[in-house]
Amino acid sequence: VKDKNPSLADIGNQVGQPLQLKYVFFSQIYIFKLFGNFMVLCFFLNFIFFSKKEIVNFCILAMTLFSSIPLRALTQTLNPPPPAEIVTAISEQRTRGMIIAHLVVPRGQYTEFDAHYFPGLDITTARLSESKNYRDGDDPEDLTVLCAELACWVDDDIWTLPSEDIGQLVQEDLERAGLPSTNHIHVEVQRLPSVYPVYEHSTVKARETIDNWLHQPGRVVSLGRQGLGVPDNLHHVLAMGSSGAAALDESGLINQAAWQDSLHEFAQHVVQD
Repeated sequence: VKDKNPSLADIGNQVGQPLQLKYVFFSQIYIFKLFGNFMVLCFFLNFIFFSKKEIVNFCILAMTLFSSIPLRALTQTLNPPPPAEIVTAISEQRTRGMIIAHLVVPRGQYTEFDAHYFPGLDITTARLSESKNYRDGDDPEDLTVLCAELACWVDDDIWTLPSEDIGQLVQEDLERAGLPSTNHIHVEVQRLPSVYPVYEHSTVKARETIDNWLHQPGRVVSLGRQGLGVPDNLHHVLAMGSSGAAALDESGLINQAAWQDSLHEFAQHVVQD
């Protein structure tokens, strides 16, 4: 790239040449459009860790690529990489991880409520939800599953706990909050390393640098919670995908004016729970 300060428009070489991506997993095709005799696929990407034997290098030909993976993963994937100041700014941004613990409880219903929130520092669990209360279905009458969310830092004392200990921690949290004991019979745990962006006074300038870079999209358009570093709801993220599809012109490229309007709309999102 000849430009000394390339934007997203410059990354991935020039229009019509392959974007060079590696170590990513295309979890699903989110949106697509047909343009004459060819099809442009816009993927939501999820970062995936491969063993050494499974690492492969590949590239695809695409006019526009929508990415919702964490920005740090995106900068490691792009070739050529973003400018050094962008990489540095992104590296300064911290994100909280999360443990998702599913507890199988031997009772038809734990409580009548969809979700419980625990804002106090004395309880590790941030939110508890009960799937059966969100829907009508053919669920077992004598079992329910609770989903506990525990915000943490990767590799801290909570992150490294064994699954059974996490289940016990959740049970103690709920009892401390005045809720019934779970008496759970099984625990399934998922660890998500990048969930909540952390807004800190010390990184205000870095966030401005990143924001300015993201406002110059070209063939790579970053969106979503991880792609824009925002704590938005799922329906907000779905709206981002729809806006991205609507901003594609007949050549398969992003309409800059339309996307700028969309980014302005995204900034007005209000988190709802």
